[in-house]
Parts: sequence; C-alpha cells; structure tokens
Amino acid sequence: MNLDFSYGSGHTVEQVGEKAGKHHRVETWALQGSAGDRVLIDAYVPDEVERIVVVGHGADNSRRARYIEVSGKSFARDGTAVVSMDAPYHGDRNDARIIEAPVGTLVDLMVRWVRDHRQLLDVIESRWPDRPVGYAGFSMGGLFGVPLVASDDRIRAAAIVIAGSTRVSYPDRFGPLDADTRAVLEITDPAVHAPQIGDRPVLMLNADDDQTVPRHAAFALYEAFVGPKELVFMPGTHTEWSHAARWFRRLETFFEETL
Repeated sequence: MNLDFSYGSGHTVEQVGEKAGKHHRVETWALQGSAGDRVLIDAYVPDEVERIVVVGHGADNSRRARYIEVSGKSFARDGTAVVSMDAPYHGDRNDARIIEAPVGTLVDLMVRWVRDHRQLLDVIESRWPDRPVGYAGFSMGGLFGVPLVASDDRIRAAAIVIAGSTRVSYPDRFGPLDADTRAVLEITDPAVHAPQIGDRPVLMLNADDDQTVPRHAAFALYEAFVGPKELVFMPGTHTEWSHAARWFRRLETFFEETL
C-alpha cells in the first residue's frame, strides 16, 4: 500500500490577525485545509525575510506551543521567518478532538497532515517566491515531517527533533504489536520514507534521556537517511530539555548553513 500525498493546488490564504513583536511581527493566516476545514497558521515574519522554516508541532500541542514561539522570536533576529499551522484535531481546528491511538498508527491523520502542509508550501512559495524553505518537526511533527519532506522537494533541508523509527519505539512503549498495527507502521514509519529525501541535508536532535523515543529508535531513523545527515543527542527528556537555548541555537545554525 502506498500513501497518496497528492493535493489540490491553487488555494488562497487570508490574513486574519497581526501583532507587533521585537524584530518581527506575528501574522495569523486562515487557509482551507485539504479536508475543507478552516486551518489557522501563525507566521513570525522579520522585517527582511532571508529564509523560511516551517515548524511542525507535536501531539497534544498546537501552533501556539512554547517551542514554536521561542523559535519564531529567536530565528527572526537572523532573518528567518517561522511558519506553523495547527495539525488536524489540534489547536483551533474545527474538528479538534482527543486522539487516543498512537499518532504514528493513524494513516488518515498523517496523509491529511502532509497534504495540508503541501498547501501551506504553496502559500509560502507565493508570498516569498525566491526564498529557500526548510522544515523543523518536533515529535509528531518529526514523524510526519519525514514523509512531507520526502514528497515535496521545495523543502531544502530538514531538522527532525525528538523523533525516531516507530517500528522500533512503539513495541518498547506499548508492548507486542498486533499484525494490523505492524502492517500500518510499515507504511507510516518515518524510516520508510527517509531514503526518498535523497541528498537534502537532515539534522536529527534527540534527547539523551528520552523514554518515548529511545536511542535505538533514533539511530534506526538516522540510518535510513541516505544524504548528508547528523544525529546529535542533547541533554533532556522528551518533554523537558536541559539548557534549552542550546537546542534552538543548534537549529538556527543548521538552517543558516543549509538554506
């Protein structure tokens, strides 16, 4: 079974809010998602945009997650615009609901998420047609970000943060998996999609005490990338980072060097 990430192009975006910040402004956009619902997007826009980084949030977060706000404010100082949308069933999405199953087993969620982000890339390409675009995904945003980058070569470089192979991590977390779940992970595991990214650079940042994504799951995903790649273990857990500023500086440096 192959996943279909094709989408309808030509969507327009409406700006529905704006507020001023230091070195930047925060614009809020509204876009019709691939399933027809209203999707809100926050864009941290510096005065002079040199590059754009799309940021994917984790499960049970939204575009308003603290790490996205920190990224947006920090990156703006170096001319990087940060753009993040609410995932399906998260934040202000009209269909927001509680997700009980592990997100990596939800095929429809992954497909819809990728399609929505490809529509977002259309908007970014129209707004800043001559600027390079990167991607940074945190946890769920990392799991789903790999197939996004694999399916859309407009993304020139990707940072995958606190994510790994679900075929490796899920048995550790949930015990033996039934045959149906194993079959799903054979098409949704980011390690399956990683080779399709080809020679575009990838940075993986993982926590050295992460019980959700253990080291061997991070290494399994890392080994699946075939182009320029780096795996760095940073101090912290899946949800609590020691010296968090070091994480964000490493991301900034990566995108400055690759975009």
